[in-house]
Order: sequence, then structure tokens, then C-alpha cells
Amino acid sequence: RTRLINFQQEKFKELYDNQQQELFKLMTALGWSEQKQLVLLSNCVPYTADGLQFLSIQLAALQPKLDLSLTLIASISARHALIDKMREFEKSASDPARLFRSSFQLLQEEKFRKTALPSLLNLEGQLRAQLSEYSAKFNEEFVLADSTASYSSVLEEEITNRFVSSGIFGFDQSKQRKDRQQQQQQQTPRYLVESS
Repeated sequence: RTRLINFQQEKFKELYDNQQQELFKLMTALGWSEQKQLVLLSNCVPYTADGLQFLSIQLAALQPKLDLSLTLIASISARHALIDKMREFEKSASDPARLFRSSFQLLQEEKFRKTALPSLLNLEGQLRAQLSEYSAKFNEEFVLADSTASYSSVLEEEITNRFVSSGIFGFDQSKQRKDRQQQQQQQTPRYLVESS
């Protein structure tokens, strides 16, 4: 009987340790500081049924948070990669020697020029929706591990301060075309024809 009790205690301890390790991995993946991890675990009574239940509840609560955080991080990375690609494109677009490259490459550049800004705006729309979902689900703003500001405010500030060359990426081209037409019409002399 003692061996059975010892066996059950060992299995319980093993289960508890595994749950605790999983929780540590989850908190680390979420970018939690050691202090924040210790504060959470201070509410747990070690090696008790209540402690094991506490660990299970925390694991169940934090796993969806990690999943959505990873989705957000992937979207943020995709956005930064596209912005970097757009910056590189702006640099190469100012090089007149590129016009002597193959027509296929010029077609690829033209395709990128037309799709880059709409793709960026689409990515940012998705990112805003994901940030709203995160805030609604977890009652807190998403913050990157290396920052103290909410990523929503960082994103809005970056968008507000962003400069995208309209000549290269072609947004508001219809407005520019309309403005040019109005200027041409104003410069064209008008003759009044009087009826007699």
C-alpha cells in the first residue's frame, strides 16, 4: 500500500512539474518578465490539487493569448517586410540605369508599384482588426516584448508619420490627373463668341 501511495505521489509530482514547465514556457513565449512570472506563480500552492488546478487554468487562459500574439507578430513582421521592400523599391526607382534592364524586370517593378500600397493598406487593416480582437478578448492592449507602448499606438503613429512617394506608388493618381487637367484648362485661352 505504501508503494502505491508513493507511486501516486511521484506521478502527481511529475504531472505538477510538467504543468509548471509548460506554464513557464508559455509565459516566456509571451515575453513576460521573470518578476511577472513569479507574481503569477505566487498565487499557486505547490504540489497540491488546488495548485495543479491553478496551473491548468492558467495554461488554458494563456494558450489562446499566445496563439493570437503569434498571429499578431507574424502580421507585424509581414508589414515591416513590405515597408522595407517599398523603401528599397523607392531607392531603385530613382536609378535611371534600371530602364536598361530586361523588360520582364520592368514589368515586375510596375506590378509591384501598383500593388505595394494597396497591399500595405490591406495588411494594416488586418493588423488593426487583430489588435482590436486581442484587446476585446484579453482586456489589455498588445505590447511587444521590447516595448512599453501599446502596438496600436505605435502603428497609428507610424501611419501618421509615414511618407510614401505618390509619384512612385501611384496613390491619388486620379486626383493628380484631375488637378493637371484643371490647370491645363485654366491655361488654355478662352474666346468669347458673341452672337450678332
